[in-house]
Amino acid sequence: MVKGILKRLKDNDLANKSFQVLSIRVFGVVLSFTTLLLITNNFQEDLVGKYNYLNSILVVLGSISLLGMNSSFLQFSGMLDAQNEFQEVVNIYKKKIKILIISCAVLISIYLLIKPLISEYLKEIQINVILEKAFIGLFFYAISLLNYEVVRGLKKLIQSEFYRNILRFGTLFVVVIILIYLDREDLFLDLFIATFILTAIITSINVIIILKKITSKKAVGETRISYKKILSVSLPMTISFLALLIMQSIDVIMLKNYYEYHIVAYYGVVMRVSFLISIVLMSINAIISPLISKLFFSEQKRDLIELMNKSIKLNFLLTLPLILLLLIFPKFVLSFFGDNYQDSSNVLIIILLGQIINVFSGSVGVYLNMTGRQLVFQRILLVTLVINVLLNLTLIPVYDMVGAAISTSISLIVWNITGVIYIYKKDKILLFINRSVFYGSK
Repeated sequence: MVKGILKRLKDNDLANKSFQVLSIRVFGVVLSFTTLLLITNNFQEDLVGKYNYLNSILVVLGSISLLGMNSSFLQFSGMLDAQNEFQEVVNIYKKKIKILIISCAVLISIYLLIKPLISEYLKEIQINVILEKAFIGLFFYAISLLNYEVVRGLKKLIQSEFYRNILRFGTLFVVVIILIYLDREDLFLDLFIATFILTAIITSINVIIILKKITSKKAVGETRISYKKILSVSLPMTISFLALLIMQSIDVIMLKNYYEYHIVAYYGVVMRVSFLISIVLMSINAIISPLISKLFFSEQKRDLIELMNKSIKLNFLLTLPLILLLLIFPKFVLSFFGDNYQDSSNVLIIILLGQIINVFSGSVGVYLNMTGRQLVFQRILLVTLVINVLLNLTLIPVYDMVGAAISTSISLIVWNITGVIYIYKKDKILLFINRSVFYGSK
């Protein structure tokens, strides 16, 4: 039976590509977690908490400045490919860079204007310093995220994964090793920001080279896709992405408001571990995102259904062993980060319950975004965000990390199940583990 499954996976083109991407992502995860292990075992817990806090702030600011343009590029590239107008991606990228520069400038200007008010309200120098570092790295962080998706949309999937996983985490790994050797952990946050400057420069050079090849093959005129069109597609995506990121970050921020940095450190590690089970799904999504758009806009529904069923099946088979490992041995896994982190095992189990639904729901968010339902996805996530904030406000002051975990888990279940129901009603495609995924529809 096992041999039969492996043979079917080997003959499956989606599986083959997924394994390639998964291999790179696994290596990236190894780099990321090795780096995290070095940080948690060699740096003070307060510094680990500040790192998690800075990362959370940067993620939220980056999603605001991007305006969803990284995700929308995949929809545009798939749609233009289906219409045999792929060369228009060149002008789309140029317009998105201009929008990004303006949005970052606006955010930084707003921060500088309200900085005195923030300082008076927070009355904590350390948080002010962290905010300053976040705004310094904002543009570089945002353009790196944009370039990851642009390279993927330009059909350079392996390059995209290399930048997203190897270059990004590998650079941070080297930085941490050097700081430990020099005993200069005080420079960690500054050099963390510097890693985004490096990745922004390298990925931008690569994008320019790829776009020049496209323009040399076929003349590129003014694209019919205007700034208004770009924003009309991108803005709902950024609101959705921002809602997701706020749900992933608001618990960390609120924990800091009520508890010390070491609590933030414990919870941050638990969240990183829980995200491990989504690595397969993210690898699959990296491949099928532009394909969903291309098949949908070219009205190849049968092929689209087959693609989604294959992705759900592959995700289930590859993810289940890791889920069982984390559920059965949570303390053992957390022990690698230090003895104190083992006490968060119950928090990990609670979050995993929501992550299981998230993973087994398939590519709900990607499907909605790639098929022009970005407004629907936006509304689903905004409602879920309200639920998440209310739960965090209610539970964190009383139950600390456990309250944050419950809020996160419930939110994951709500938006995924809602998305599954909507897609099934509209397109008759069930993005969840079901009999037809394994045996085909009757």
